[in-house]
Amino acid sequence: RLVGQSGKVAMVMQKPGGTSTVLREQGFAETMSNEFPGVRIAGRQYGMADPARSRAVAEDLLTAHPDLAGIFASSEAASIGSIQAIRARHLSRKVHLVTFDSSRMHVDALRDGTSDVMLVQDPFRLGYEAVKSLADKLDGKIPPKHVELPVHVIAKADLDRPDVRTLLKI
Repeated sequence: RLVGQSGKVAMVMQKPGGTSTVLREQGFAETMSNEFPGVRIAGRQYGMADPARSRAVAEDLLTAHPDLAGIFASSEAASIGSIQAIRARHLSRKVHLVTFDSSRMHVDALRDGTSDVMLVQDPFRLGYEAVKSLADKLDGKIPPKHVELPVHVIAKADLDRPDVRTLLKI
């Protein structure tokens, strides 16, 4: 929605084989194809879970596609590298950025307009559900095979909400 109904976007991805990030990346690509057929994924590059490599990849994508409307960064390292690349090119508010995970840099980028949206998991809930499943197993119960954990979609306007401040520890 950030880029409208047409244009080009790119993906700065984690690395091949990581189940959670591969599923995120597939979900992004499928959603773009199904819901935004006029928006083309112009490039997909791996940053190999390294912020410096992710920055280089993001810079390469920005060079190869000067008309890029947006970037989806699928992990913390991919997000940090993409933030750095967009800032270095002075493209804040010109190239839309969706980041995944949370760090001080993610929050600052959202505040200053370098990124548009953060997708954030709840680490407390992840740990809670893991311990709960282990306790169930130890009690002889069969824990669920899959546990749905929500991803929080956070925009700049959300940063002052108490629940978001607690989630992000800001």
